[in-house]
Amino acid sequence: MPAHVIHVRILADHDKLGYGLIDCIVGGQILSAVADGNLTIIVGITIVALVSWVVATFGMSVFHQYERWAWLPQVIVLFVLVGSASSEFDTVYPSKGSRETINGNRLSFFSLCLSAPVAWAPSAADYYVYYPESTAKWKTFIMTFTGFALSFSFVYLLGAGLASATLSNPDYESAYSISSGALIVQGYSGLGGFDKFCGVVVALGVISNNCPNFYCKWSTCIEK
Repeated sequence: MPAHVIHVRILADHDKLGYGLIDCIVGGQILSAVADGNLTIIVGITIVALVSWVVATFGMSVFHQYERWAWLPQVIVLFVLVGSASSEFDTVYPSKGSRETINGNRLSFFSLCLSAPVAWAPSAADYYVYYPESTAKWKTFIMTFTGFALSFSFVYLLGAGLASATLSNPDYESAYSISSGALIVQGYSGLGGFDKFCGVVVALGVISNNCPNFYCKWSTCIEK
């Protein structure tokens, strides 16, 4: 295998390892917040990691069945989050700093947002190998670009909205001081017991997002 290919594969594996770690932490934080702190974040992280590992261990057929249905409740609760928390989003809070600082911060944020979908590019073969060899390249590109653009853009906007709420709402600021997961659950406040149900579904969404990463890492370990 050429040296540059090995280098790219190593970078991709390290990035996916960090990506999976973040998913496990955020998922654990959400589960802990849903349990009002009675479940520690460490235990929540362990639960997310174990479920992700189980799905990945039993292969892509199980993963495909899970993903076929998992996306619908997750999309629903995310739209519920929009309805529940959007009134607290502070869309008029001014950016602070010089013009150069503000532009630099925006560029840095854009780079962070781009880093997640771009990191999956070397792993495309893990998934498109299941498509017929006759599949047109433009179809592969459109499927990948559309899937990433729709999913990432929506949750990035939600995340920015929740972050803006911490600037003007003490409850959101207090939740964020606990964890990012607690901030997400805070976004469902005012829904009664339904807020905890939505939090659990969001945690399942994190697991769903983590399964491809675990599958790539697990399959790589088996190959070695």
